[in-house]
Amino acid sequence: MISPKEYSHKVISFFQASGNPGIAEGQMNYMRNKFELYGVKAPGWVKFSKEIMKSEGVFQNEKLKEFVRLCLKEEHWGIHYFGIQMVEKATKKEAEDFIDFLEELILTHRLVGFGGLDFENGGLAFYAISTSNFWGDRTMDFS
Repeated sequence: MISPKEYSHKVISFFQASGNPGIAEGQMNYMRNKFELYGVKAPGWVKFSKEIMKSEGVFQNEKLKEFVRLCLKEEHWGIHYFGIQMVEKATKKEAEDFIDFLEELILTHRLVGFGGLDFENGGLAFYAISTSNFWGDRTMDFS
């Protein structure tokens, strides 16, 4: 498997190459200009996400944490969301102490939206997350 840094470069390259400034402007207006966007519509990035996660795999453990932190350093919402998608894919296979990383994401990036957590069956059973106040920042003021 490629390194988290190489993987993040592939993700960023996709969004940069596929972006449409006209669409990005509309998306950013919709999100009340709280986020930078490349202007890639959902069908495009959903297809890309499935393809790259199938071809390159999904990180686990420390490499997953490194990859997500790299994604969250980027300014564009699409890159953040891709990192969160990988967390959603990997969470079921993580150990109980993975909750510490989820807590880090909540405290440092205000990521929210947990489903049921089930450690009795060998990991997190379900996890749903949205990125950087995705809807909250769009609809209300958290200051």
